[in-house]
Amino acid sequence: MRTFRVGSRCFEAGAFVFDKDGLLFESQRFWQELARERRIGLTGLEDDAFWHVWADCFGVTLDGGGEPVYVDPDGIFALASESAEIDATAALIVQQRHGCWDDAYAAAREIFRRADETLSPERALRPRPGFPDILRRLAAAGIPCCVATSDTLERAQRSLALFGADGFISHWITPADVAHGKPAPDMLRLAAERLGLPAGALAMVGDSHVDMEMANAAGSIGVGVPETDKMRRRMEALGAILADDLSRIEIL
Repeated sequence: MRTFRVGSRCFEAGAFVFDKDGLLFESQRFWQELARERRIGLTGLEDDAFWHVWADCFGVTLDGGGEPVYVDPDGIFALASESAEIDATAALIVQQRHGCWDDAYAAAREIFRRADETLSPERALRPRPGFPDILRRLAAAGIPCCVATSDTLERAQRSLALFGADGFISHWITPADVAHGKPAPDMLRLAAERLGLPAGALAMVGDSHVDMEMANAAGSIGVGVPETDKMRRRMEALGAILADDLSRIEIL
């Protein structure tokens, strides 16, 4: 166990678990680029009217030309796992088409698969302050680091590899590894099991209230790095240790 400080608050942890989108990378830029890729498949399946219905359901704000300009951090697009997004998209296709579930689900899966393939990490990813230096500092101090993300494993690994940071991660945990995703405690319990540590020895670092809810449910330490004042207030209410950016996490 090592001692860490964020502002005036200190805590002890044996390992760190990091969220990805919104924490290591700016969330809005990534979400908007991914939404643009999904638009191609969605408009090809139906028409531009369906894209507008889908965007409204998923919490994606569009400009006059139908381009995504904002993603609600509390919406489906931001918080749901990809498998849950596929389910929601398939349900919307059935509602709009009045077709069968099997065809709608297959169409939704194909749309998401193509978007994953065509998304350019170089265009979509912009690091937040303190990344990837936080991972280098923890690795130099011999402190294990994991990633717990609602994204897919392949894209999570590609994203960090783009900045030479994938080698600092000892374990990767995605919704495919657990029965229940965030904010359930499953991801942190699995991380603790893989690391051979109690869940209370883990510091969960995230940009969203769901990360802090997961930390509380698992009995882990919640360290919040919010992007907005609204999210800061929600994290404060959950008792999170708050940092302005990742560089504020000091190893003592």
